[in-house]
Amino acid sequence: MKQNNSILLDSLNYRWKKRNGIYYFGADWDQPFSAFNTAERKQYLRPFMTSLILFDEIYITTQHLEEFIALFGIKDAHFLFTNNCIRIIDDGGTSVGFLPNGDNNLLMNFSESSFLKIDAIEKRLLEQYKGHSERLLLKPLVFKAEAFKTEIDGAWFSHLAQEEIYSDFRNKNITEFLRFQNTYDNTIVKNEDIVPLMRLNYANKSLIYQSELNIKNLSTESSIQNLVNIKVNPILNQKKSEPLELFSKIIKDKQIPDLTDLYTQNLITIEEIISLKNNISGKKFRDWFESSDYDKAKIYRELLSRPKGITDLILTKFVRWSIPTLTGIINPILGAVASSVDSFIVDKILKGWHPNFFLDDILSAKINSVLKEQEQLNQTKLAENKFGRKIGRNELCPCESGVKYKNCCMKK
Repeated sequence: MKQNNSILLDSLNYRWKKRNGIYYFGADWDQPFSAFNTAERKQYLRPFMTSLILFDEIYITTQHLEEFIALFGIKDAHFLFTNNCIRIIDDGGTSVGFLPNGDNNLLMNFSESSFLKIDAIEKRLLEQYKGHSERLLLKPLVFKAEAFKTEIDGAWFSHLAQEEIYSDFRNKNITEFLRFQNTYDNTIVKNEDIVPLMRLNYANKSLIYQSELNIKNLSTESSIQNLVNIKVNPILNQKKSEPLELFSKIIKDKQIPDLTDLYTQNLITIEEIISLKNNISGKKFRDWFESSDYDKAKIYRELLSRPKGITDLILTKFVRWSIPTLTGIINPILGAVASSVDSFIVDKILKGWHPNFFLDDILSAKINSVLKEQEQLNQTKLAENKFGRKIGRNELCPCESGVKYKNCCMKK
């Protein structure tokens, strides 16, 4: 199975939620996902919009089907499935959870969750949209999603991801880059390291899914570029004395229209977006985008000609033009195969696997802010345990330094 013109979107993995001062990941048993607010909906629609223009097929995992439908609405989600734009990776409802392990440690556990299987998702959707005018499209939508799903052994893929984490824990450069507070030789982790561990886990799982399903492109957070570099460089340094840059930029200075605002303002339909991709200058957008005669003005004229009622003023107001951050691993890495590599991902790369990454800086900034906030929460809890009470930010620090708490022990 070779999908050269496909992309895996993993951004929905990072809809992390906070409860009682601790971030948690994935779905609840009673509520599979939290509703999107307006700003968040735009944030998670953007990579879909870019990908709909540039790729034939977009892959998402089963656990994000409900969120996908919430982003687009039932009618448009049904249209995208009917036109084979979206494919589901069905991993049997495999998810990552944390189980108590004593001494405030948590055990990372990969397991199948029945509520993430397609039949359970369909049941919830029918209940959630009871009375909705488009509810009758739900069963055909789910049927189409299931008919064209890509089934994988979720337990095996999760085993590969867990083994990859074991390998990464032995690489001090990775744990420092992801800002782990402790060192580990297994996946029994402390509360303060859940955020960096989940960041590492999701990156590894996405890379493994991408590799094993022959999906050429991955849309993900931008730190993955440094993560892959750190993984591979120790092996390459055995072969060459100087460091080797693994990535090169593939697309330069080619702007594409960000149609998210047009779409959320109901100024352009999903049918018109797909029509734009298929009809721009008489050929599919992706082929033209990669050609030497790419011309932004042609896209502008095509946009004006597609939907009724779109004017120059509306385009100027709602359409932003972006240059996608697309990088790919370059060829010199070939031939640098080590005699023994305990990393599944490094082994694949050294054997010639060349993934492309669409890097989402906004998503990375959000993850970094979560990490920073969690570190501050952890530090506050440590201080409260040390001094036996809750301390106000502007109080004099209980350590008797004479400095306000926010400028003293709170920062340590």
